[in-house]
This record gives sequence, C-alpha cells and structure tokens, in this order.
Amino acid sequence: MVLEAAHRTWDRARLVVVRFMGEDSEAAEIVEEVAQATSRSMELNGAVRSIESYLLKSVAREAIRRKKRSGRLVLVEPSNLEILAGSTSQSYEEQLDRDRFIAQLRGSMDAKTLALFESRRLDYSWKEIALAL
Repeated sequence: MVLEAAHRTWDRARLVVVRFMGEDSEAAEIVEEVAQATSRSMELNGAVRSIESYLLKSVAREAIRRKKRSGRLVLVEPSNLEILAGSTSQSYEEQLDRDRFIAQLRGSMDAKTLALFESRRLDYSWKEIALAL
C-alpha cells in the first residue's frame, strides 16, 4: 500500500526535493527512506488518513533536514526561481487535475516518447534531445 502510494507521488515528491535542495539527485533515496519509515509508523500506530499527503510532507521534511545538515548553499538563477518554487496562482484542484492528466499521458507513452517527454520537462533543448536519442 505504501509502495503504491510512493509510486503515485513520485513526480510530485521529486519536485518537492528540487524545491528544497535545488536538485533531484537524492530524491529516490529520500522517497525510499520515507516510504520505509511510513510503513514502520503505520505498523506501530495504525492507518494514516492520506498516505500520499503523509509521504509528501515527510519528503519535504527530510529534504529540508538534509539540506540543513549538508550546509549547502543552493544558488539558483532568478529566471529559474519560479520554476523551482512552482506556480502559486494554480489552485490545488487544478494541480491535481494536471497531475492526473500527466499520469494518464505518461501511461500511454512508449519508452522513447517518455524519454523525450521527461527531457523536455527538464528543459533540455530539442537539439540536445536529438543528439541524445
């Protein structure tokens, strides 16, 4: 149950890590640790109302903790701040609808199309993508 929720929230969890750490190199490790801790917590304390929300909040806490512990200063160009921080004008329901649509879209893509999609989401230029593929 927790593993399924972790898979469903992976994209949002990765963005949470990017928001607080400036990169996603530790995102998989953080999500894995949080999922294990959530499983242990649920065994000891019982069910959680919303596993997805619990996971995302825990991922944010762990990303902040790691950033503070490492003492890294993340310098972000002003033009990228809005991308990293996410849009504040979008309502929660609109964001959920967008996430569901993207999940459906990604589910219908083959491996090459998915690689192209992810490359564009990471702001690679078409030229860089053509060279990589």
